[in-house]
Amino acid sequence: MLPIDVIAIEQEARRMRAIEMQRMSGQLGSYLRVSSRQLLDRARAGLVALGGALHLLFSRIQHDAAHKVANSH
Repeated sequence: MLPIDVIAIEQEARRMRAIEMQRMSGQLGSYLRVSSRQLLDRARAGLVALGGALHLLFSRIQHDAAHKVANSH
Protein backbone atom coordinates (compact mmCIF):
# COMPACT_ATOMS: atom_id res chain seq x y z
CA MET A 1 0.00 0.00 0.00
CA LEU A 2 1.27 3.47 -0.91
CA PRO A 3 1.71 6.07 1.81
CA ILE A 4 -0.71 8.98 1.79
CA ASP A 5 0.97 12.33 1.16
CA VAL A 6 -1.14 14.54 3.42
CA ILE A 7 0.89 17.67 2.68
CA ALA A 8 0.43 17.29 -1.09
CA ILE A 9 -3.31 16.68 -0.62
CA GLU A 10 -3.64 19.81 1.53
CA GLN A 11 -1.69 21.90 -1.00
CA GLU A 12 -3.86 20.66 -3.86
CA ALA A 13 -7.00 21.33 -1.84
CA ARG A 14 -5.84 24.90 -1.14
CA ARG A 15 -5.01 25.42 -4.83
CA MET A 16 -8.40 24.13 -5.93
CA ARG A 17 -10.15 26.24 -3.29
CA ALA A 18 -8.34 29.37 -4.51
CA ILE A 19 -9.39 28.64 -8.10
CA GLU A 20 -13.01 28.14 -7.03
CA MET A 21 -12.99 31.35 -4.98
CA GLN A 22 -11.69 33.29 -8.00
CA ARG A 23 -14.40 31.76 -10.19
CA MET A 24 -17.13 32.61 -7.72
CA SER A 25 -15.76 36.13 -7.29
CA GLY A 26 -15.94 36.63 -11.06
CA GLN A 27 -19.51 35.37 -11.19
CA LEU A 28 -20.52 37.62 -8.32
CA GLY A 29 -18.91 40.62 -10.02
CA SER A 30 -20.78 39.89 -13.24
CA TYR A 31 -24.06 39.50 -11.38
CA LEU A 32 -23.53 42.78 -9.52
CA ARG A 33 -22.72 44.64 -12.76
CA VAL A 34 -25.86 43.36 -14.47
CA SER A 35 -28.04 44.01 -11.42
CA SER A 36 -26.73 47.52 -10.89
CA ARG A 37 -27.31 48.38 -14.58
CA GLN A 38 -30.89 47.13 -14.32
CA LEU A 39 -31.46 49.06 -11.11
CA LEU A 40 -30.06 52.25 -12.61
CA ASP A 41 -32.15 51.82 -15.76
CA ARG A 42 -35.31 51.40 -13.67
CA ALA A 43 -34.44 54.36 -11.47
CA ARG A 44 -33.77 56.51 -14.54
CA ALA A 45 -37.09 55.50 -16.10
CA GLY A 46 -38.89 56.27 -12.84
CA LEU A 47 -37.26 59.69 -12.60
CA VAL A 48 -38.16 60.47 -16.22
CA ALA A 49 -41.77 59.51 -15.53
CA LEU A 50 -41.82 61.56 -12.33
CA GLY A 51 -40.29 64.52 -14.17
CA GLY A 52 -42.97 64.29 -16.84
CA ALA A 53 -45.73 64.17 -14.24
CA LEU A 54 -44.28 67.12 -12.32
CA HIS A 55 -43.83 69.11 -15.53
CA LEU A 56 -47.46 68.52 -16.42
CA LEU A 57 -48.60 69.43 -12.90
CA PHE A 58 -46.59 72.64 -12.68
CA SER A 59 -47.40 73.76 -16.21
CA ARG A 60 -51.08 73.29 -15.39
CA ILE A 61 -50.72 75.27 -12.14
CA GLN A 62 -49.01 78.11 -14.01
CA HIS A 63 -51.66 78.01 -16.72
CA ASP A 64 -54.49 78.11 -14.14
CA ALA A 65 -52.83 80.99 -12.26
CA ALA A 66 -52.37 82.98 -15.47
CA HIS A 67 -55.99 82.28 -16.45
CA LYS A 68 -57.26 83.52 -13.06
CA VAL A 69 -55.20 86.71 -13.31
CA ALA A 70 -56.47 87.37 -16.84
CA ASN A 71 -60.10 86.81 -15.84
CA SER A 72 -59.94 88.79 -12.59
CA HIS A 73 -60.00 92.16 -14.37
